[in-house]
Amino acid sequence: MIIFQPEKETLFYSKRLLHPDEMPFFKQGMQQTTVSVEGKLIVPAICYESLQPIHALEAANLGADLYVTSVAKSSNGVVRAYAHYPEIAREYDMFILMANAVGHADNFICAGQSAIWDREGKLLIQADATHEALLILDTETDKVTIIEKDLLFQS
Repeated sequence: MIIFQPEKETLFYSKRLLHPDEMPFFKQGMQQTTVSVEGKLIVPAICYESLQPIHALEAANLGADLYVTSVAKSSNGVVRAYAHYPEIAREYDMFILMANAVGHADNFICAGQSAIWDREGKLLIQADATHEALLILDTETDKVTIIEKDLLFQS
């Protein structure tokens, strides 16, 4: 994962917890990257590791305010994520942001439904299963916005 910030050095994060079928192709990352933006600590997670309780615990121990997950999930994976992420949000008092792909990837269809959960595990907003969307969380007001090609929704 490449993290860009204005007027700061580019950061790189390599997935630390690999799924067994990824091991022949990827090298495990050695340390957790964090990003601080205006006093909020962001901890990224990539796909499989975001569903591993130990990764969320480590993020919480680092003081994460936002746990940002980048995933490629099928509809079954989204169901599992939607059960897991609210629990993590409640248990560790952090926002969860899930960015999922839409459309064909490798040998399956990504099911979209990117979403944001608040610290109590409440689903604040979600994209649909087929359209690309940008989800925005205002961490000062907890307001969310979704931007799709022909749609703008604000809470």
